[in-house]
Amino acid sequence: MGDWIYYSNQNDEFKVYKIKTDGTGESKLNDDILTINISVMGDWVYYSNYNDSRKLYKIKTDGTEKSKQNDELFDSNTNIVGDWVYYSNDNDSRKIYKIKTDGTEKTKICDNAPAHLNVDGDWIYYSYWTQNGSNGAFYKIKTDGTGKIMLLDDDLVGDINVAGDWIYYTRGLLGLYKIKTDGTGKTKLSGDSVVGINVVGDWIYYGNYGWGEFKIRTDGSRRGGV
Repeated sequence: MGDWIYYSNQNDEFKVYKIKTDGTGESKLNDDILTINISVMGDWVYYSNYNDSRKLYKIKTDGTEKSKQNDELFDSNTNIVGDWVYYSNDNDSRKIYKIKTDGTEKTKICDNAPAHLNVDGDWIYYSYWTQNGSNGAFYKIKTDGTGKIMLLDDDLVGDINVAGDWIYYTRGLLGLYKIKTDGTGKTKLSGDSVVGINVVGDWIYYGNYGWGEFKIRTDGSRRGGV
């Protein structure tokens, strides 16, 4: 993504926008409301389009050449990595699946129904809650469905963003945390009511529920508004 952050703008019906990391150059890319699952690869932005029942679309980073990719339905638990989409399948109790962006090679990976998931390299990181939502845990599993490991036995694990050797995550609205990808080094970074996480370099960008957009260093220092 370079010097750009791509996001759903809560002040404009959650349409796709981009803004430079220094806070300048904000511009709108589409007019689709409630867009989610934004992923950027090269010159393309992929997202789920609520105007078309959560189906996968792509658009150029300059806002041109919008097109639908396939007819699968995608919710907020969707990651796009290379030619693959990793997601919770609504038609199979929200279990973890993958499918090519062109709609081929649909494959089940895991029987868990994740609360949130994030794909990094050969691994899927996800939080899993019990059916009554009373407790849960944090896992990783390889993208081929092997090597499942519990990283953390913790309730309320929310949004997840993996960057380097660290997983940045929220615990409901109880704060922003990080933990190493091997399950060690759990650290609280902020007590803000965090919604949405985007890690760029040494900075974490996030929404502070009801208070706007903020950023904080990955070590928990220098918190401030965007």
